Amino acid sequence: MKKMNSLSKATLYPVLLAIILILSPIESRAELPPDVLKDKYMLSLANALKTENYNEALGYFKKLDALEVKMPDTFLYYRGETYYKLNRHVEALKDLSAYIEKTGKGGEYYGKTLELMIAVEKEAEQEAEKFLASGKSHRRKSRYDRAIEDLTKAISLKADNAGAYYQRGLCYLDKKDKDYDRAIEDFTKAISLKADYAGAYYQRGLTYSNKGDYDQGIEDQTKAISLKPDYGSAYWNRAWLYGAIKDYDRAIEDWTKYISLNPKNASAYKNRAQRYEGKKDYDRAIEDRTKYISLRPKNVEAYYGRAMVYERKKDYDRAIGDYTKAISLKPNDAEGYWKRADFYESKKKDYDRALEDY
Repeated sequence: MKKMNSLSKATLYPVLLAIILILSPIESRAELPPDVLKDKYMLSLANALKTENYNEALGYFKKLDALEVKMPDTFLYYRGETYYKLNRHVEALKDLSAYIEKTGKGGEYYGKTLELMIAVEKEAEQEAEKFLASGKSHRRKSRYDRAIEDLTKAISLKADNAGAYYQRGLCYLDKKDKDYDRAIEDFTKAISLKADYAGAYYQRGLTYSNKGDYDQGIEDQTKAISLKPDYGSAYWNRAWLYGAIKDYDRAIEDWTKYISLNPKNASAYKNRAQRYEGKKDYDRAIEDRTKYISLRPKNVEAYYGRAMVYERKKDYDRAIGDYTKAISLKPNDAEGYWKRADFYESKKKDYDRALEDY
C-alpha cells in the first residue's frame, strides 16, 4: 500500500507541474530580463508585420511599450504604419508626427514618413466627411446622441472641421436636455476656424439669448448681420432681444428690416405692433395689427389683439367690432363672449348686453 502511494505521488507531481507551467505566463516562468524580452518581442513583431498580421503586431508594440526600455527611432514609424493599416488614422498621425519631431530631416524614413502622413491625412479627411454626413443625417432624424458621437469622430479625424463643430453645437441645442454651454463652445470653435461663419455667430447669439445674456446675444447677431446683410433670422432674433431690453426704436428698425425681407410673414407685423404699443404709438400699432389680420383673417387672437389697441385708444365701437368678429369665427369659445361682456360692463356700462354675453 505504501508503494502504491509512493508511485501515485511520483506520477502526480510532474502532471501538476506541467499544468502550472502551461497556465503561467511565459515571462513569469523564464523571468527574462527586459532587454532579452525586447529582442524576443521585436522578432515576433517583425514576423507579424511580414505576414501583415497588424492586430497581432499592435499587441507586440504594446508589450514593447510596457517594457520601458529604449527603442529604435523606427519604432514610431512602424507603429504609425500599423495604425494606418488598421484605419486608426488619429493614432497613426500622432506616431508619424512624433517620428519626424524626434529624427528631423535626417531620419532614416523621413521621406517615407511624409508620404505616409499625406496618405493618412487624405484618408482621414475622407472618413471625417463621412462621419460629418452621418452626423447631419442623425440630427435631421432627431437622433442627437448618435449625431454627436459621429460628429465627435469627424472632429477627431479633422480638427479644423468648422462644419462639424457647428453641427455638433446645433445638436446640443436641439436635444431634449439642452446643453447651452457646450453649444457655445462648439460655435466659438467654429468661428475661430472660420471667421466669416455668419451661421455660427447667429446660433451662438441665439444660445446666449436663451441663457438670458441679451447683450452678448445682440453682439453676435450684429456680427452675423454684418457678414450677411440679408440674414432675416438674425434681424428677427436681434429685434426680439431689443424688445426684451425695452429698446423699442431699435426693435422696430429690425422688425421693419425683417419685413422688407419677408413681407408675407404675419407674425413680424404682430411683433412690430407690440413694440409700437410699447411706445404708445397706437395708430401704427393698429396698422400692423390690421396687416396681420389681412394675412391671417381667420385668426381669432389677431382680432383680440387689435381690439385691445382700440380699447387703449378709447375707440370702443371698433373694439367691440373686433370682439364680435372673433366670436363669429369661434362661436363656441366662451373666452370671446367673456371678453366682450367685460368690455360692455367696464367700458360701455351697457349692463344688459354684458349679461347677454355672460
